[in-house]
Amino acid sequence: MEYRVNRRTGDRISVLGVGTSGLPAAGAKEGAATLEMALEQGINYFDLATADSACFPIFGAALAGVRRQVLYQVHFGANYAAGKPYSWTTDLETVKRSVAWQLEQLRTDYIDYGFIHCMDESGDWRRYVDNGVLQYLEALKAQGVVRHIGLSTHTPALAREGQKLQSTCLDALFAGLTQSEAERFQELLEKVLTSAEVRLKEGGNT
Repeated sequence: MEYRVNRRTGDRISVLGVGTSGLPAAGAKEGAATLEMALEQGINYFDLATADSACFPIFGAALAGVRRQVLYQVHFGANYAAGKPYSWTTDLETVKRSVAWQLEQLRTDYIDYGFIHCMDESGDWRRYVDNGVLQYLEALKAQGVVRHIGLSTHTPALAREGQKLQSTCLDALFAGLTQSEAERFQELLEKVLTSAEVRLKEGGNT
C-alpha cells in the first residue's frame, strides 16, 4: 500500500479507501469481513460520511479491537441515528446527539479527524458558526476527543474560508472540484493547506 503523510499531523494515510454506503446491504458479517480485509491490505483511513447509519455498528464490530491502527474521519453536521438515513444539519444539539451516537456505535472514545461537514453555501458557514457547531468541534479538540479538524466542501470559494482556520485548527481539506477548479485551487492546496484530498466532480479528468 502507498501512503501519504499529513505534514500537519504526521499521520500516514493510505491512498486507497473503502466506500461505506454499500456495507449494510452486504450484511453485518460480510460487511465486517470487508473492513477486516481492507485493513489487512493496508487501508487505514475511513471516511464515515455515509448514506446509511447501519454502517457504524459494522465498523465497531470489525475494527474496535484494532482501533489504534485505523483513522476515522467523522463529519460534524452529518446526522445519523439508529435506523435512520443520513441527513445534513447545522443544529448544535442534533450534531451533539449524532456524534455521541457514532462514537458509541464505533466503540471508540476519540475521533482522528473531525470534519466541518459539507459547507457548500455561504449561509451554511454562517449557520455553522452562529449555531455554535464550530465552537463545539474546537472544544472537543481541546479535550482530546477530536485529534484534528478538517473541512469538506464542493465550493472553492468556501474552501478558502479554511484560510481563516489554518493557523489554529484546520489540518485537512476534502474538496470535490472539477478539473479546472482544482487547477485554480492548487496554490491554496500547496501554500495554505498541508493536507488535502481533491475529488474531481463527474466529467473531470483524473
